[in-house]
Amino acid sequence: MEKVRTGIVGCGGIAATHVENMLTMEDVEISALAAGNLARRQALGQRVPAARQYGDWREMLEQEELDALLVCVTPDRHEGIEQAAAARGIHLYVEKPLELDIERAEAIGRAVEKAGVLCSVGYQERYCPALSQVKEALAQGRLGALGHVYGRWIGGLPASAWWRRKASSGGQVVEQCTHIFDALRFLLGEASAVRCRPVGDPFPPETADVERASCAEVAFASGLSAVILTGCYLGPQGLPDVGFTLHGEKGRVEYRWGQEALFLTRESRQTVPAPHTHRQALEAFFRAVRENNPAYIRSPYRDALRSFRLTLAANESMAAGGGWISLPADASAGA
Repeated sequence: MEKVRTGIVGCGGIAATHVENMLTMEDVEISALAAGNLARRQALGQRVPAARQYGDWREMLEQEELDALLVCVTPDRHEGIEQAAAARGIHLYVEKPLELDIERAEAIGRAVEKAGVLCSVGYQERYCPALSQVKEALAQGRLGALGHVYGRWIGGLPASAWWRRKASSGGQVVEQCTHIFDALRFLLGEASAVRCRPVGDPFPPETADVERASCAEVAFASGLSAVILTGCYLGPQGLPDVGFTLHGEKGRVEYRWGQEALFLTRESRQTVPAPHTHRQALEAFFRAVRENNPAYIRSPYRDALRSFRLTLAANESMAAGGGWISLPADASAGA
């Protein structure tokens, strides 16, 4: 395979980020763009004038010979994209959240596995060397037995109208904080149950119907638990706080998303850069496609289903009054 011929469905912000990274990859060709939003499609098309543009992804799949497809739509707009691409033998890079409904997401997972195509999900932090170092520190017992674990995704309310409506975004737990849930799964293993409650007064209905803030508790099968906070209430002068902290009997780790990881003990303080790793995640996907080797993919669809199911269960708990929601031992059951 000389170049990986790649199409993109959805031309919003994350697609633009991927395009900028792909333009620096000599072995990737951006062949086509598809989006119903003409202005966004044309704006992104200015960066890749050789890419053919389509108003409908179905036409793009019919007309193009693609090796790979990036699915960068909002969670309410998947509409069978992955199944159609998989049936044509096209490998997939799918942005999170996977969907809004677990049964539809599981159907996608079954279609991907039946077709035998590769599928990587955009939990890009799994490719960050700093996160791997945290996992290694835990495996080596450098922090000692863990006690408290807490994560957070606290920022402002995004301007996008679709994000502010739970029916199209799933809310902050599903759309943004899914990265924190996934990172803690990556480090601590599978979750067995979750409970979650909204915090604070709601936004005015005309502004948003997502929770202003939430507080979740995740029980892991290992016996550990974690508290995960969300908030989208910060104003322009607010200070965002995204990351997680692991407290152990010998030390702690403070992981600051997109910035650094601090490894702290009484004797030492080590700072490890933790930059955004969208590029590394894409590079791993394209390498997997070129070599037809799934080993390079750290977040395959079946695994991502577990993080998706966990965040949906947190939403379910909030809707039901904050009680515990149990997760199956095999959280990908039905995929």
